[in-house]
Amino acid sequence: MINSHFHVALTDFGCAIQTGHHHINDDNNNNEEYLNHSGNLALLAPEIAQIIYSLKDNSNNLHNIITNKDYKHSDLWAIATLIYPLFGIPNPFIDGTFSSVNYTEDSLPELPHEAPKIMTWILHQCLKRNPSERPNADEIADILHTWCLIRHFHTRVSIALVVVGVQAYVPRGPTISVDEDSQKLSSLDRLMNPHSDNIINIDSLTAEFKNSIKSHKIQSNKLINRLCDLLNVCWAGDWLSGAARPPNGIRSLFYSRATPGRLALCLNIVYQLECFGVQHVLNSSPNYQY
Repeated sequence: MINSHFHVALTDFGCAIQTGHHHINDDNNNNEEYLNHSGNLALLAPEIAQIIYSLKDNSNNLHNIITNKDYKHSDLWAIATLIYPLFGIPNPFIDGTFSSVNYTEDSLPELPHEAPKIMTWILHQCLKRNPSERPNADEIADILHTWCLIRHFHTRVSIALVVVGVQAYVPRGPTISVDEDSQKLSSLDRLMNPHSDNIINIDSLTAEFKNSIKSHKIQSNKLINRLCDLLNVCWAGDWLSGAARPPNGIRSLFYSRATPGRLALCLNIVYQLECFGVQHVLNSSPNYQY
């Protein structure tokens, strides 16, 4: 893997699948796929591991499994297990403490108290046994990007204001929902006034968002414009650093998906995690539709 500064990191789950279709002359051909699973089975998600282990006694079936399983939430499960070693805890699925086939969610080890609350939340969300209860990978990515942007917001403000002030040309950023350049600069000034607490202003966006919507639909034009201002400031700073530049910018996909509603939902989750804790957010059952 490679980041926006071309720093390389090697990652490998140690497991893989090879797909292939039925033979064209097979009378039973229904376009299902043969899946050849090989390598380390410890990091296979529960819905996949259960199939593998149920056929483990039959080596022929193990190498030619026909399945219509949806794998899009399975990789997210495997990635989430890697959070443990990042905080000095052995991966419980690799060291044999748990098996993905029969573990229970409430028995999973907790992260250290010093770990960011958002990491604990991601563990709870992504290690759910039922794949339909896990969020999508892009949703987790956008919430993490939002968390990182807020943490580094203060250091980006001065750079972003310079870019907006001189009206520098940068290709393809988020859509700006304001009419005049002067209004844009004025609203950015208010949002990032160096004499005010920027975190409080960001929190106020979250409060406005919560008070103005039902079912996560934004109806306030003023709030939409302020969210667009925030998006553009963050994007401008990330463009200068390279993080927003496709194809290798680490946040280029985040900005390609960015909308006021999506950002507001991410801000809401990050804010609640920091202010109220993981259990509060888990109990609120956030809706990922925007």
